[in-house]
Amino acid sequence: TILKEQAVTVVHSYERASDVNTDGDITLADLSIALVHYQSAEASCDINLDGVVNTLDYIIIVSYIR
Repeated sequence: TILKEQAVTVVHSYERASDVNTDGDITLADLSIALVHYQSAEASCDINLDGVVNTLDYIIIVSYIR
């Protein structure tokens, strides 16, 4: 049983998370950083929060590159 005062909601923005280097822009630099961490558990590059940096994370990052 979860009481109202115990419930926590976390909002995770794929767009914000895709700015891996936190420079305010999503570019190939962000994708490059994520590529270096392939198959690792590097939290800053695990965009979809599945516990591993992989192709799914790259697809998300690329979708936000302008």
